[in-house]
Amino acid sequence: MAEALIRLHSKGSGDIVAIQDDDWIWGGKERPPNFAVIKLPGVDHTIIQKYQPPATSGHKHPWQIKVTSMPSGISQKLQGKDKNKTGHLIIGKNAGSGIDIKWLDFREFIHNKVNNKNEKDNKTKIPPGLK
Repeated sequence: MAEALIRLHSKGSGDIVAIQDDDWIWGGKERPPNFAVIKLPGVDHTIIQKYQPPATSGHKHPWQIKVTSMPSGISQKLQGKDKNKTGHLIIGKNAGSGIDIKWLDFREFIHNKVNNKNEKDNKTKIPPGLK
């Protein structure tokens, strides 16, 4: 499973600041309200390296998650405002057991600050291996 660390901002978005392999042990401060983790079960972390800084075109973090544009329950979970308060969100190929949101639904909230498009506009396909 690949994992992405998101630095949350008060303006309702978050920068993707790190990509790691599954079960990475994040630091004690890498949790809400400042950070969240997006998990992609079955995906090798090298497949989503394009979201990893350093960036090009003068943007330190070109990929952003539009947190407050998400459905309320998903946004609350990512921000650690749900009952579990972990700030972990699990993205899957299909909705179901243990999956918070499908990739095809989530990709519209992944925004590229360089070309000002989201991954739905870019027609990004389901990452290989995603469960």
